[in-house]
Amino acid sequence: MRFKTSFLITFAFHLMILVLDKGTGLIISKMFSAKDQVATRGDLVLLTNLPFILMAISNLGLATSLVYFAQRKEVTVRVAGETTSFVATAWGSFVSLAAVGVIAVWATPDSTADFPPLALLVPLLLTPIFLLLISYRNSIQLVLHKIYAYNVTQLIPSVVFLPLFLLLYFVITDRDPHESAVWAICIPAIFVALGLSWILRKHVPLRPRFHRGFLRKALAYGWRANVSSTLGYLNHRVDLYLLPLVYMVSVNDARAEVAFYSMAVTLAELIWHFPEALRDLMFAKVASLDEDAARAFTPVVCRNSLWICAAGAAVVWVVHDPLLGLWFADDWGAVWGPKVTPALAWLLPGTLLFTVAKVLRADLMARGFVNQCIFLAGLVLVVMIAGDIALVPQLGATGASLASTIAYGACAIGTVWFYASRTGVPVLKLLIPHREDWQHYRTLLARLRILRNPSED
Repeated sequence: MRFKTSFLITFAFHLMILVLDKGTGLIISKMFSAKDQVATRGDLVLLTNLPFILMAISNLGLATSLVYFAQRKEVTVRVAGETTSFVATAWGSFVSLAAVGVIAVWATPDSTADFPPLALLVPLLLTPIFLLLISYRNSIQLVLHKIYAYNVTQLIPSVVFLPLFLLLYFVITDRDPHESAVWAICIPAIFVALGLSWILRKHVPLRPRFHRGFLRKALAYGWRANVSSTLGYLNHRVDLYLLPLVYMVSVNDARAEVAFYSMAVTLAELIWHFPEALRDLMFAKVASLDEDAARAFTPVVCRNSLWICAAGAAVVWVVHDPLLGLWFADDWGAVWGPKVTPALAWLLPGTLLFTVAKVLRADLMARGFVNQCIFLAGLVLVVMIAGDIALVPQLGATGASLASTIAYGACAIGTVWFYASRTGVPVLKLLIPHREDWQHYRTLLARLRILRNPSED
């Protein structure tokens, strides 16, 4: 299947995930939109992000290594799959149990008075074992060019979360939002991991095995890739956790600021679904291209991603106030709007600039410039943390947005400079649309007609 067809399929699924995830967020925010319930919404944001942060930290870069070496025919799918299954169960269990231990030591009756008890956090902290297995198995589907299956796997949690949360909340947990959110995350992860393992059993046996040669090579490449991807994930989520730690007002107000900032992030990151749909496909594509072909391919993707996302950012800004005013009714003007709109105004410019960094970093990773990607991701994290410490104590959600935009802008400038200096591609070629780009849009439209029968592509 060609790249453009694969991208269209992946982008269509990303749109479905977008509608489901953002719709779920809006519905849950509506459930807890009153002034005295906003802090609970902030708690749910922190809870639902926690297992994915742990998974990103413990990934070891093996998902990236699996795709990289399998695409280059340096390892078989079976060897890669057996080894990553072993790592998911062994290393994932160690990280999850270590997290449980840290929480058990740190937690006190006072510190958890308004937060879920340890008994409820334990299944949440064990979920990364299954998330790791999903990540590795889904990477195998990408290598096998099972594009539909690859995207369906990503779609399932988004389809299941809201119905499961509502069932748990209204029927099973006696309206306990924390317990409902935890199990709505854990249950789908378990079933998807087990289902993927069964579906791919012809390519990867169910029994994990340890292949020292592949693991050594995968770690040598993957640990740096994992540092880069982990920093990248933390760049998007660490301020959610810093905000309640450094906001110099009451604890309850700090938890509410998390909810307001999370809403601004949700709106701003709508424009990232285009480059996110490209990321894994682009990495696999560039890894298989020679230098000249990659140098011709990436600028086209970069500049078109920027301007498509710019149009999306304009739409988000124009429609967010009237649409959310209708959705939240009086709570929007009285509670949410005065906090979310200023935060969004500061966050959108940086989010837009960072689309360029996302595309170019996927190219640089595939070319082997992993250390440089680590530096760029680390730059974002350092600048963001410094900005949060300086701006959040008094400005709350707006300060977190401003810190993010400064960090994203610095990374975008650094990434463009490094890519241009290493490849010789002019900066304007990365940012300004060209007349010949219209041919790519015509090709994409033509391919829409054959998506139902991709075997003809």
